[in-house]
Amino acid sequence: MGVLDEFFSGLFGFLGPLGAILVVFVIFVIDAAVFPALPEVIVVLTYSYVPSGFDGVSWAVLLVAIAVAGEAVGNGALYLFVQRALMGRGHMPRALAEFVALLDNVILA
Repeated sequence: MGVLDEFFSGLFGFLGPLGAILVVFVIFVIDAAVFPALPEVIVVLTYSYVPSGFDGVSWAVLLVAIAVAGEAVGNGALYLFVQRALMGRGHMPRALAEFVALLDNVILA
């Protein structure tokens, strides 16, 4: 794990703690909006880089909060895109439109 610590310290070190958090947030936004991947691995690897001024628990809580926020923003962006670009213009098959309507009822209920 020491090699990974040094690698991520060099990768995120110049950004500082805020930069590392921003990188994790952007990865989760891209994951949620564009393609399914394993950004959770990025969180684990980022956790190995604990910046000075943070203890392990507070860094872990902050990373989880940023991951949840990134997922929410990415999923929301994808939802708005599908709602406006596809459903609003009638480019969506009926079965998929019914499924999205069901999700609307579950999410917005």
